[in-house]
Amino acid sequence: MEHDTETVRDALHPIWVDDVIDAWLAGRNAFLDGARPVDLLAANDLAQVMDALRQEIQGGYR
Repeated sequence: MEHDTETVRDALHPIWVDDVIDAWLAGRNAFLDGARPVDLLAANDLAQVMDALRQEIQGGYR
């Protein structure tokens, strides 16, 4: 999980500061049907978290 979390952090660092990244990882996410990214990373679902991350970066909404 630590490697996956770092992958997500690296992808988000160009647009957000650490505090915002921490909040995003721990918060409920509409792109993940209300799941928290950190929980999906713990369940080894990096692909779904990266899809949600791409939606955030592209300015999508749900």
